[in-house]
Amino acid sequence: ASDDTMKIKSYDNINWLRARKELLVNQEKLVEAFRSKNNEAVVDMQSLITYSFAARCLAVREVVSTKGGKTSGVDGILLDSPTKRWSAIQKLKFITEHPKEYIASPVKRVMIPKGIGSSEKRPLGIPTLIDRCLQRLYLYSIDPIIEGSSDHKSFGFRKYRNAHHAIVKIRHLLEKDSSPRYILDADIEKCFDKILHSFLLKHTPILHSSILESWLNSGILINDIFYESTEGVPQGGAISPLLCNVALNGLEDVVKEKGEEIYRRIREKGDKTLSKLHVVRFADDFIVTGSSSRLIQEVKPVIEEFLSERGLRLHPKKTKLVTTDEGFDFLGYTVLRRNYNSRLNNLSKSKTRILILPSSKSRAKFLEMIKAGIDKSKPIESIIRELNPKIRGWGNYFRISYHSTRRYKVLADLVWHKMWRWAKTKHKGRNAEWIFLKYTRESKWRTRHWGTSEMLLQDLSTMTPLKIFHMPTGLNPYVEEERKILELRIWKDYKGDEDGTLREKVLRAQGGHCLCCGSSILGSEEKIELHHILSILEGGTWGYKNLCLLHETCHKQVTKNKLLNEKIAHRRKIGKDWITLLIVPSQD
Repeated sequence: ASDDTMKIKSYDNINWLRARKELLVNQEKLVEAFRSKNNEAVVDMQSLITYSFAARCLAVREVVSTKGGKTSGVDGILLDSPTKRWSAIQKLKFITEHPKEYIASPVKRVMIPKGIGSSEKRPLGIPTLIDRCLQRLYLYSIDPIIEGSSDHKSFGFRKYRNAHHAIVKIRHLLEKDSSPRYILDADIEKCFDKILHSFLLKHTPILHSSILESWLNSGILINDIFYESTEGVPQGGAISPLLCNVALNGLEDVVKEKGEEIYRRIREKGDKTLSKLHVVRFADDFIVTGSSSRLIQEVKPVIEEFLSERGLRLHPKKTKLVTTDEGFDFLGYTVLRRNYNSRLNNLSKSKTRILILPSSKSRAKFLEMIKAGIDKSKPIESIIRELNPKIRGWGNYFRISYHSTRRYKVLADLVWHKMWRWAKTKHKGRNAEWIFLKYTRESKWRTRHWGTSEMLLQDLSTMTPLKIFHMPTGLNPYVEEERKILELRIWKDYKGDEDGTLREKVLRAQGGHCLCCGSSILGSEEKIELHHILSILEGGTWGYKNLCLLHETCHKQVTKNKLLNEKIAHRRKIGKDWITLLIVPSQD
């Protein structure tokens, strides 16, 4: 594709739909070259992507449109105007054409909470915005290849895969009476901090290895003191999650090979026991299932050798062998097996049942979060505005467990009592009836809950379980036909949520895609905004049919362009099938 800089002179005039389509077409060609083992064609396509105007524009857009895009690195520079963003696009062109002259800036080390409501902190390394844009640009030509060689049961930092799919896979592997009962609950010690640079430089399929080397050796700035980085990757860069997967991909294969060797050996002795070895991984968290403790013990040295080659090791105290009867924690959930119980099993014929629940640590963090948000000096409106997104976020994450309902009820009761104590403290001279009438309102479930006539505090007990479907394996999201299958599966999960908000209903109506650039909104890192097709000033309403969802960048473009807004209105009328009518622009 030709460089469009001669035609386009400003950031505001970029055709995002064309840029997105051009990048996707080139990424699919890259996957085709990789699958056909045509190394020369792979390098050619990586070059085409890295040097393309479309990819540079999208790299800058994706970085500045995320929440982190408003945070500068050590240089203090923000890309907070169209002029600065256009300048960044030109700077990326220079760097990619002169890769050996590039020197990455040190990353800025900050400490952030480990999770929702957590008081524990973890380090985050923040590169400069131009370095993040450059990482995103190179990511476009690396990730399609890494996807083609990723472990099938790896769910972290991959398109159309998430923690829910990892938990669903675990449930699928463990739910039968004949399922494996032994689990290696593994913990890699300081994974991101210890990965060998030499391994990453050898195994990362990047066009310019000098660029990757500069990122890895950029160093860290802590309180204005510079520290060298001789190992590991800082968590915070666009490339860091991918490098974690580069290091750990192949773990499934070595475990499978060892399992087959053990299986052949025990078969020769007349033992027909199946090994039932499986690895389920989310980034650097993983478990290994097995039919016996002896089997797990035989496989463990193979895993340790695999990690050692990458500069990593299992944490000696946190890695443990457990049974499903004892249970284990994974990604905030507790997974354990229980004997038949009609309340747990419903129509299941199994003698046992796998329970998947929010872990005790997750529940404790939830209550810490609630406690921190309830302040006697605040009015109830402020408390609700602060807590509702957090309660919904926590509740949505754990909704995939059918056995969470009772836990949700208990937690909802605890929230109620915390709010009651807040109200009693705030109005010490008032009786219970006065407090009840002042601070509670009838909800749509015909029960009274904390709130005002304008808003209600989210009631965790009203959030129903959400079914998540198995994610097909072996599909590459950079191939159009395979991406459609993955999007349909994600969309199937999404459409199962009948308690959707207005935004969710609008998203369903437009098929899950931005009506401007055509890319999927589901799982997008960019800020998503509601757009009034006919503005309020022109007599438009908040009616369902007058609304659509757009990326923040697309929204700004649409509001300045009447012709583009008319196209958006037409696509909204067509409904969810509008995306099938798009024609990929010619690449000639």
